[in-house]
Amino acid sequence: MTRAAVVEDLQRWRPDVVLVDHCEDLSFEPCISLESLRVDLLEWFKRDPPLLGVVELCTGAAGRAYEVWCAKTAGTACQRLLTASLATAQ
Repeated sequence: MTRAAVVEDLQRWRPDVVLVDHCEDLSFEPCISLESLRVDLLEWFKRDPPLLGVVELCTGAAGRAYEVWCAKTAGTACQRLLTASLATAQ
């Protein structure tokens, strides 16, 4: 998977919200590193200007087991999602 392919998918399918697991639990299959190499794909994607032109990190989601990214065209989608998740947690 390349950064360009991810940007292409986001532009094609246009999700309002993307949840990205931090992948800290290496017993969970998608988080298992390739051999002994541990690659932080999320950090790698954060450095991609074309990707950052399509989505932005929702800053109110800090401290969660996942990051919330929202399409720049989604308006208040991030805030609505965070408000709903806080309401159900109480």
